[in-house]
Amino acid sequence: MAASSPSSRGRLRPLLWAVAALVALLYPIPFERSGYIYYETVGFLVLLNAMLGIGWNIIGGWAGQFDFGPSIFFAIGAYTAALLSIHLGWNAWLALVGAIVVSVAICAAVTWPVTRLRGHYFAIATVAMWMIAQPIGATWQFINGSQGLFIPVAAGGSFVHGMLTMEFPGRGKGLGFYYLCLVLFVVTLLGARAVERSKLGFYFRAVRDDQDGAEAIGIDSRLYKVIARCLMA
Repeated sequence: MAASSPSSRGRLRPLLWAVAALVALLYPIPFERSGYIYYETVGFLVLLNAMLGIGWNIIGGWAGQFDFGPSIFFAIGAYTAALLSIHLGWNAWLALVGAIVVSVAICAAVTWPVTRLRGHYFAIATVAMWMIAQPIGATWQFINGSQGLFIPVAAGGSFVHGMLTMEFPGRGKGLGFYYLCLVLFVVTLLGARAVERSKLGFYFRAVRDDQDGAEAIGIDSRLYKVIARCLMA
């Protein structure tokens, strides 16, 4: 059987993306109408983990650093956003920005000392970070330990209001969070694509392929390891 030519594959790719986008947009509607909200939650979790995978690909794929601690910064961001909403009454989107700032700042602070390590030693250092952070998160009473935090949701409100406040009361909760996560996933995907094609992406791959060679031409490998991990966070 003859293999398809590169030109035919290139023409087919936009069609596949269009089909994938259509499926993603229509996926939760039948479940919403039939009351099977569980599958909307599954779709939300798939998109959430896809975003985490895109983040890990930056540090693990492009920069070539095996990192076993991305869940630390995911948790820091989630708890920061929740604390800002509960205790300071911040809007959810503003709390999201604050969570990003805090997560990136902590990531940069704890990553810089271990960027002198390479290969398995860097990976072991990230495992150690996770082993330290996990019991802290599970027992720290300020964040309610392993039970986590509960954010009260205002009753009523339209779907548009829910998108602006990240509050989806009642049956529309699953549908609302699915589409919210879908929007964030598209933004994450486009942002990662832009980084991949930029000079920054080139520096990441240079550090991955030959760290000594990258440093010989003036690329600060420690700095770009930190940047890659902060983008992941």
